[in-house]
Amino acid sequence: MKMTINLFSRNKVALVSLFAVLLTSCIGDLDKLEKLKNKEDDPLVWNSEFGIPLANLTLNFSDFLEELQEDENFIETDDKGFLSAVYSEHLFTQGVDESFQIPDQSFNTNLVVENLPAIPNIGPLPDIPPIEDENSLTITTPNEESLDQIKFSNGTLGIEVNTSIKAEIKVDIVLNNLKNEKGEPYITTLYFDDGTGTRETSKSDNLSNYTLDLTEGGTTTNTFSLTTIATFSLNQNSELKENDIISIDLNLQDLEIKEIYGDMGNRKVFEIADKVSLNGFDSFSTGQFIWDDPQLILQIDNSFGIPLGLTLQKLEGEIENGQKLNLQGSLINQEQIIRAPRIDQLGETIHTEISINSSNTENFGELLSSFPENLEYGLKASLNPEGAGIGNFVADFSKVDVTLNARLPLKGKVKDLGTENITDFDGEALEDFKRALFRLRTNNSFPLDAALQVYFLNEEELTLDSLIHPNLEGEYNNLLLKAAEINDNGEVINSSDHLLDIELNESQLETLRKTKKLKIKSLVSSPDNGTKSVHLNANASIEVDLGLQIEF
Repeated sequence: MKMTINLFSRNKVALVSLFAVLLTSCIGDLDKLEKLKNKEDDPLVWNSEFGIPLANLTLNFSDFLEELQEDENFIETDDKGFLSAVYSEHLFTQGVDESFQIPDQSFNTNLVVENLPAIPNIGPLPDIPPIEDENSLTITTPNEESLDQIKFSNGTLGIEVNTSIKAEIKVDIVLNNLKNEKGEPYITTLYFDDGTGTRETSKSDNLSNYTLDLTEGGTTTNTFSLTTIATFSLNQNSELKENDIISIDLNLQDLEIKEIYGDMGNRKVFEIADKVSLNGFDSFSTGQFIWDDPQLILQIDNSFGIPLGLTLQKLEGEIENGQKLNLQGSLINQEQIIRAPRIDQLGETIHTEISINSSNTENFGELLSSFPENLEYGLKASLNPEGAGIGNFVADFSKVDVTLNARLPLKGKVKDLGTENITDFDGEALEDFKRALFRLRTNNSFPLDAALQVYFLNEEELTLDSLIHPNLEGEYNNLLLKAAEINDNGEVINSSDHLLDIELNESQLETLRKTKKLKIKSLVSSPDNGTKSVHLNANASIEVDLGLQIEF
């Protein structure tokens, strides 16, 4: 079983790529623009008289978020606009059939006929009083459970009686502990004629809505009584032998449980190992998001009338190059008590949450910040972790559900969070001109610095040149957006203005005409090179003015 949680996707995180696409689209349309010549032959400088406005727009994150939520409701906004990534993934369910079953039961008793009178050849026949025998029968439970009562939703009670006594016999079978929904004990009668040889008779009844008491009046468990009464009708052909027997076979088969009461013991009830795939973390080719207060919640919903001891055996992240990072801390291999409904709460579900956070683990933040592709987990649970389970019960609707929930406030330190995309580009359509100058003005109320680089690639995806010089990988010399000013809580208090001039010289333009593909790389960090924590807000926006000046 493999489960998937979509936290992010490429088009949801690479906002910077929007600007990259905007820039590269403008590059592709240079041949369509009015031809203007710079008055100076020296470095191309911005002249507002000759600048051509290409774009003026405002990007509101709230609009962007609304569009995202049409497909997946993975972001929540509080009343102040602050954002959290949330998800819920059902891990597994275990019900009655996987946890508790009563196997088929078989019992055999013999009613021994003793001190029988001789049957005369002539004269009156002797009067034989009914012979009665009572036996205590013990059911077998698969895990040594001590049961007080079973209510059946289905099943078959089979009775088979055989004897070699040559006489008419009425056999009454009485199960005083097995009662129907009216509270009447089970009684049935089987008959033998006075034939010869070993004879056999049988019958079966459905156990639906029957209840079997196993306490013998509150004195024991797993036990019920069988009473057999044999009544004889003699004639001249009857033959009685000392120690003749009537053999009774009692079978309980195909039992389906409606309710069980008793002590279910301390055994292990399940152990599971699986993985959760975190699709979207692979959208980032580099960098970290170091969460301020990450938290995962194991939610356990228990409608068994049995407390459970749940143990998180492991939580392991699969990070880059197949390496794995194991969660360490007091939570691992520490049994947690999962509460259960009481008998007077039959039909109710008790909800328990186990938090996985930085206070009960040593490296939880590191695990999530490493952008694991998968989280592998191991869970096991046992019954009655605190001791004897007197008062346990199980119903046919009982189950335990385990769900993994997360609430990850988008608050933390962003360090060189990078994306990379390659797109087709036809540079041959560009007209012959010497230089071009893009001017980008931004007003940013996001608390993030964003840098951009666009690489010119040939058909084989080898790099020919880059859009911005100098090209310093991993450093923020190519700022596209300047982070907004924040307070000590990482909240934006003032937006930031930024101006970026991007010049394409004659050599670059010549290379651009040979370009078949563009590789767009972006880096995002929180202020001071990712050392300050920020809190992302849905009310943030970016204002963009993009202009162009070219020289022929």
